[in-house]
Amino acid sequence: MTIKPLLHIIALIVLLFVGTVDCHADIVGNERINYVTRENGLAGESVSSLIFDSQHRVWMGTNNGVSMYNGKRIVSFRFSRGGGSDPNYVYDLCEGDNHSIYAVSGQGVFELRQNDDRFRLILPDIPKAETVLVHNGVLYLGNREGLHIYDGKHMKRIVVGPTPMAIENGVRDIKADNKGNIWFTSRYMLNCYNPTTGKHRSYNIAKKMPERAAMSRFDISGDRFYVGTKNNGLYLCLPFKGEVQRVEGVGNIITSVYANRRGDLCVGTDGHGAFLLDAATARIKETYNTSADQLHNLNSDAVYCYRRTEYGTNWFGLFRYGLAYTFYSQPLFHTYTMGNFTTEGMNVRSFYIGNGEKVIGTTDGVYLIDEHNHKVSHVPSSALAGAHIITNIYYYCGKYYIASYDAGLRVLDPKTLQVSTVASAPLLASTTVSSFATSRNGQLWIGTSEGIYVINPEGRAVAHYTENNSRLCRGSVTGIYFDSRGNGWIGSEGLSLYVAATRTFENANFPDGFFNGQSNLSVSRGHDGMLLFNRLHRVFYSDINMKHFGEIKKPAVVLGSISYAFLDDLKGHYWFATDNGLFRTDYQLNTYQRFGYGEGLRCQFVNVGGVKADTQGNVWIGTSNGLMQADAKAMEHWQKSNEFSIALYDVRKGSDLMTYDIENKINRNCRIFLTWNVLSQKLSFRPVLLDYARQNGRMYQWRLSDNDEWHNVSDETDIEISHLFLGSHSLQLRLAGAEGTATTYSIIVMPSALAIIEFVVLIAAIALLMLWCRYHKNTKILLNERDEIEGALMEAEKAQQNAEMQMQQMAEQQSVAAQAATASAATQSAKYSRVRIDEAECADIVKRMKSYIERTRIFTNPELKMSDIAEELNLSSSRLSQVFSLYMGENYYEFINRYRLEEFKRLIASGEYRRFTLTALSEQCGFKKSSFFSTFRRVEGMTPTEYLKKLNIKL
Repeated sequence: MTIKPLLHIIALIVLLFVGTVDCHADIVGNERINYVTRENGLAGESVSSLIFDSQHRVWMGTNNGVSMYNGKRIVSFRFSRGGGSDPNYVYDLCEGDNHSIYAVSGQGVFELRQNDDRFRLILPDIPKAETVLVHNGVLYLGNREGLHIYDGKHMKRIVVGPTPMAIENGVRDIKADNKGNIWFTSRYMLNCYNPTTGKHRSYNIAKKMPERAAMSRFDISGDRFYVGTKNNGLYLCLPFKGEVQRVEGVGNIITSVYANRRGDLCVGTDGHGAFLLDAATARIKETYNTSADQLHNLNSDAVYCYRRTEYGTNWFGLFRYGLAYTFYSQPLFHTYTMGNFTTEGMNVRSFYIGNGEKVIGTTDGVYLIDEHNHKVSHVPSSALAGAHIITNIYYYCGKYYIASYDAGLRVLDPKTLQVSTVASAPLLASTTVSSFATSRNGQLWIGTSEGIYVINPEGRAVAHYTENNSRLCRGSVTGIYFDSRGNGWIGSEGLSLYVAATRTFENANFPDGFFNGQSNLSVSRGHDGMLLFNRLHRVFYSDINMKHFGEIKKPAVVLGSISYAFLDDLKGHYWFATDNGLFRTDYQLNTYQRFGYGEGLRCQFVNVGGVKADTQGNVWIGTSNGLMQADAKAMEHWQKSNEFSIALYDVRKGSDLMTYDIENKINRNCRIFLTWNVLSQKLSFRPVLLDYARQNGRMYQWRLSDNDEWHNVSDETDIEISHLFLGSHSLQLRLAGAEGTATTYSIIVMPSALAIIEFVVLIAAIALLMLWCRYHKNTKILLNERDEIEGALMEAEKAQQNAEMQMQQMAEQQSVAAQAATASAATQSAKYSRVRIDEAECADIVKRMKSYIERTRIFTNPELKMSDIAEELNLSSSRLSQVFSLYMGENYYEFINRYRLEEFKRLIASGEYRRFTLTALSEQCGFKKSSFFSTFRRVEGMTPTEYLKKLNIKL
């Protein structure tokens, strides 16, 4: 034997072996009830009270504190140690209007505010309170001293006994009716308090009970009061009529009484378990205790509290066994039943769905259901030659052809229940049979491990095709389908095509890239005229002309190691049964749903070929826990339903696990704050749908915006988000494919303290850089001014040197004349030195000179000379020079440059510096380049640039 055929045989054996594993029901015994104990993190081993808060989380009072449970995670709170034997024993719980949780214990009254992480003692003066209620913002407390009413400022006490210290004052339970009245039970009385009037009234119902019957818990359903006692059972009371009637069958020690909105009455007892009653009739509907059936079996008969929610889940607080509850389940799938017959618990290997009749193949034979006549018939496996692995059931010509893996083919007559074989083909009685199809000419084709048998309507074999007498691919035939042209598509170790026109088989000449080399293909009808071919975890498609073909790329979340079944329901969906569960996708493979325990599919073991559609398009699933039908209308409603929301737990920012108060705030406000420092904090969390269903295998989806693609994540897998930028981001979460469960959280990314410090440091660095640049610019300007001054001085010095050289030459030429005139010059000098100036005359000259200069602004002329002014004043230059030197004590240039300097300042003050450079501006004032900077620095003691900086003027 060659290697390739051997591999094909091994693959077929594996497939059949997987399909023949005798798997029992997933949910058996107490697996329908989940237990939460101290090993799971519960605060104490006994649960005395439980409530649901506004977020649909469960709060439990235990013998050692309070626990909160969201279906996945438990958070426990304990009070500080105090006096008494059980200081942390919690007698009762309630949620306030402000969403605070109130708990009463032997230490007093405690409050957990919504933004706090621990319970705080608020009323230590109310010791050993047994019951608590918040109604319209008022706190009502009951203990042995009576009813205490606290409005946040003042405390009021109501007693119903003959004396303030009487034992009759003890309050055991408090409830509010639909009219706003507060009802409470004392030892022997049912009492009503009117908050509006402040008055109360007592009804002595104990006188109609057995002697010394002590009342405990109660609840109100319409006008009916159900009152439990500590030792004499449960009573139905109509206080306004004075009627009291005992409810039989619920035990004596009543620990809890609860009436829900559905008209159910839940009664917990110590010793007899829990009872579900019809509140309208007081009739017992269900009983939960240690001796009940597997659907109602509890580990303890000591039930301290019992509630059934409006969604149908049951919750039990047990003595020493913690919390027990029944899993929630959406009614998307219904186990097939008819009358007293049910398929629940059956391992349904194959089935046939007809019009009013069904045939179900199990490991114990087949069941024929005649719905028209309400009749169920059972044909045991012994009548089927010991067949335990039914692979297919097919209806043909009034009879059922039953294929098996271990006992060949049998033909069942539904009228007589007689079982026969195909006499003309004895090998069919022992070979493995897997597939059927009816050809266009009305003949039955049977796929077996020995090729194909063809049966005519009379039940005789008319042909037997194998690889030896035809071009049929060898190996076991796993699929047969006839298309609209009558051609047959046959899957075995390869794909073969039966051509009806020539009555021949072809196994070659397929188009390039076709999947005809795939082995063990099953063939079925698809939408839009397509044919679908399923093999293990791969699905292929093709039209009958083989022009459009390829592989259906299943979403990664749907992929598994083995695909047990595949179906196109022809209504817009593909169905995949894999080892990851049962999935449904749209044709575009954009959205999917996974169906598990929470969706009503009470078994995850779908048998090979166990997903089929009937003639009406209803989808049926054969599982190891019965035959189930998908409810299309319920699925459509479920996809859009918003009954339950998603909460986050195990929230981490970076590596830090958030405390209860932060996590609670996140879930209540649907906002998450992250810090940013170049990148945002890493955020991780896990989602949970608060429906308290079995979470095994559940799939969730998340995205960060409407434009983002949905990302898939399985239950108990962290969702991690990082690299967010500053700002607000929208986080959307939902149960996979269930758009109604979508919950949106805002992720707000803000800069961290370190980021703020770094930002401030960055700004400071930028500011320092700008200052340095400005300083560098100013320094450069000053250096330029210095260079200009030095250049001007060098030019002046050079001019002075030239003048000195000219004067020296003139001196040499006139040396003789100078010697001759020496005596005369000396006489004249002595005469001049003895002349006294006339101060009055000098003052008049100065006055006339200033007037002329200021009037004519002649100082702006850079070529102005002293002789020009002297001429205007009718003076000689020597006389004016004498006035400057002897009277004014300065020379001409110092005097005239002062005018020019003041003009420069005036122009600066008027903003002219914006239009001209400093040099151009100085020239407008009459300065020459050589004298401006030196004059300014000599007079003002600073450079022009420093002067502008002093005035806060930027160049």
